[in-house]
Amino acid sequence: MKRILTLLIVFSLIGFEPTAGQNWLGRDRPVYQKLLYGSLESLGIQAASTGILLLSPTDFSGWHGKPLNSWGANLKRAYSSPPVWDQDHWVINYLGHPYMGAWYYNSVRSQGCSLLTSAGMCIGQTLMWEYFLEAGFEQPSINDLIVTPLAGIVIGEAIHRLTLHLRKGGYTPWEKVLIIAINPLFVINNGLKNK
Repeated sequence: MKRILTLLIVFSLIGFEPTAGQNWLGRDRPVYQKLLYGSLESLGIQAASTGILLLSPTDFSGWHGKPLNSWGANLKRAYSSPPVWDQDHWVINYLGHPYMGAWYYNSVRSQGCSLLTSAGMCIGQTLMWEYFLEAGFEQPSINDLIVTPLAGIVIGEAIHRLTLHLRKGGYTPWEKVLIIAINPLFVINNGLKNK
């Protein structure tokens, strides 16, 4: 863990940017605009996720009763009580949350932001989800606060590099399908044009 954090810090300090020199959509935009667009994309993802969880069975979502009716009271409790270790289905906690973290990360990484800026976005969006959106339905989760950003950053960077690697040689039709599935925010921000 210390090695990963050290690498993140070192890469960000020396300006490590494996995507430098590529013709990115919006590369010339200021960082605050990239963060704004990434935040709007992440908010859309979070709204869709909330809808899916509201429509899913309660034993899957963990949102029992009529969660919309107790949203305000649950939100107050989220800020007055410490986070808990949740017992959500393992698919949500250990597949869904890391994948969502990778989407948060790539919402700005795919616009040419640095590894550190993208990691900050992932952490910020995780906090937004846990302490604003999901907090209205259940207490913020310790495991989600840890797993989402840490796994999201690692998976997000791996997906980002794979996307760039495939882009260099030109996407085959099957690679386009793969990129749409694993890195949709890259597609939204850059399209699927070959380099």
